[in-house]
Amino acid sequence: MRQKMIRLAALAAAAVLTLCLLSGCASSGVKNTLSRFEAACQNLDMEEMLACVDPTVSGPILSAMELLGIEDTSDTLDRLVAALGLFGDAGQRTEELLQSIRITPRSYDFNSAKDSCTVDADFSWDGSEAQPVTIRMVLKEDVWYISGLSL
Repeated sequence: MRQKMIRLAALAAAAVLTLCLLSGCASSGVKNTLSRFEAACQNLDMEEMLACVDPTVSGPILSAMELLGIEDTSDTLDRLVAALGLFGDAGQRTEELLQSIRITPRSYDFNSAKDSCTVDADFSWDGSEAQPVTIRMVLKEDVWYISGLSL
């Protein structure tokens, strides 16, 4: 059961974190943006989450949503939660999971050009024990974006 919860949380975290922009510069800007991401999760704010993704990832997602006629991205998360609700309490659990996400950065490793950064952090959800994660970020046009996540 614990393994299943960890896998579900990892999948949700990867999906959500892929939807997050890190703005600012240096470690203080990165930490502030991680706080911004947490707030977006707690508020179930899909638009803010999408605003946090590397445009190479978020661009195609937004294009697909436009193609499917989804104009209000905030409605997308509601639809996802409702669809997951068809499988018992999965929709409610997804909502609770997103609202409970906590990220605590431990270290920042910038490359020599200062245009990418690896953040080692502790990640927890729904009262779980903190799990180590590595968040890869890239700087584009003076804006930090999450470009990947490793558990």
